[in-house]
Amino acid sequence: GPPEDAEYATKMLCKVATCADWMASVYRCQDKRTAIQQVRTLLAEHFDVSAEQCDYLLQQVAESVAEAATAMGMRVGEQQTFDQVLREANLRLAEENLSYQELTWRLEQALGERDRYAEELHRELELAREVQKSLLPDAGINLPGIAGLNLSAKVVSGDFFDYYPVGENRMAFCLADVSGKGMNAALLMAKTASLFRCLGKGIHDPGKLLAMINREIFETSFRGMFVTMLAGVVDQSSGEVTLASAGHLPAVHMGCVALIGEYPAKAPPLGISPDSIFPNETFDLQGGCLYLYTDGLLEARMADGERLEREGLIRVLKEHASVPLSERSRAISDSVVDVDGMLEDDLTLMIIEGKK
Repeated sequence: GPPEDAEYATKMLCKVATCADWMASVYRCQDKRTAIQQVRTLLAEHFDVSAEQCDYLLQQVAESVAEAATAMGMRVGEQQTFDQVLREANLRLAEENLSYQELTWRLEQALGERDRYAEELHRELELAREVQKSLLPDAGINLPGIAGLNLSAKVVSGDFFDYYPVGENRMAFCLADVSGKGMNAALLMAKTASLFRCLGKGIHDPGKLLAMINREIFETSFRGMFVTMLAGVVDQSSGEVTLASAGHLPAVHMGCVALIGEYPAKAPPLGISPDSIFPNETFDLQGGCLYLYTDGLLEARMADGERLEREGLIRVLKEHASVPLSERSRAISDSVVDVDGMLEDDLTLMIIEGKK
């Protein structure tokens, strides 16, 4: 536009030139709809011209060009009328609307397909969860002297525990944590759990059993995944426990009011080396309890926002020592898990109680 200090006539001339330039562009440019709208805006702003008056002026452009050419003795080709310009602009608008409608339809199709895939994935995850639950001990069957709990941070879990009788008064047990989370961890968990139950029916020595499972995991593991695991056998009549650990957190042996001992790992996790040896450790429960757990318990946050860690674990175990065995694992987890049940990692806990 003209400078603020320009004379009135100069300002008007600039406005007329701007409007004339845009009016001419209506007949030259491709986007005629935008050009027409700009002309209407400028004429209304500068000269208070209505839309109907604007269209009349635009209609005169083609006629004026033909008359001027005739007066000057020039020959020009057939001029496009304003009605033709409007039809072209409306056709372009219709094409744009169709394009928008097609994009909307394609978006609806993509969203529908996404929802179908999500629903299918949800069904498959629920099925995987049910398969995992079938690999854990039946929660409805309470065996004397042993109990456990598994809480998953995601739909499927990388933790598991198991126990089953191996002769009169003897019980085989294990607790394990697969590296990582999600479906990969869940698949390796299912394989390890199946190997423990299948091979453990014939091999009652925990160290030898872990060595067998380790070789199988090493041969088929992928992306550097591994499994930390505790395996053992308890004689429920005498209270004697034989325990072997593959890189897992120390099992905690608690008396009625105090810590009796801890049993740290003396071998690496399963799947690291095919020739690993897993030594057994034998001890007496002395009427106390043996607690096996995964790092999800230690990393759980207390009410103050701090993680439980080892000192907190010992304190919590002491506080719940008098809770009946069948209720204790749930009571311990409830004391460290938020009301909304949100977990950062899978949490698994198993308790083996000695004969009083």
